[in-house]
Amino acid sequence: MSFPAFAWSVRFFSLASTLGLVVLILGVNPEEKSWAPVIFFVSLFLVVFGNVAWGFLALYRRHVGEAGVLQCRRRLLEQAGLFGGLCTTLLFLEYARAFVWWTAGLVFVLFLLVELSLRQTLRKKQHIS
Repeated sequence: MSFPAFAWSVRFFSLASTLGLVVLILGVNPEEKSWAPVIFFVSLFLVVFGNVAWGFLALYRRHVGEAGVLQCRRRLLEQAGLFGGLCTTLLFLEYARAFVWWTAGLVFVLFLLVELSLRQTLRKKQHIS
């Protein structure tokens, strides 16, 4: 896949998911529909994932160039997914009225440990090949 195709697909996904979240917020009353909070958190994850991927795409392009971004695209998507999961989890804890400073810290440490284990797995995989 070429860099322009990859960049276009990330941007399109980000804009489509943001538009979906806006339509959901403006068009659905969560007190009447029992499925609205679930769909809200799923679409919030997708929006944060897409927008963070878009931001990382620009950041990686500036620092490693277009060829480097194509080599690091799995890493870029992993980091965007983890950041989206972190933000969505923290907002869900706030929604469930279980958000206090130490739960936020534990969630952050959990996602940090997942990130570090993914890095270690990638290093082992590159060392073997």
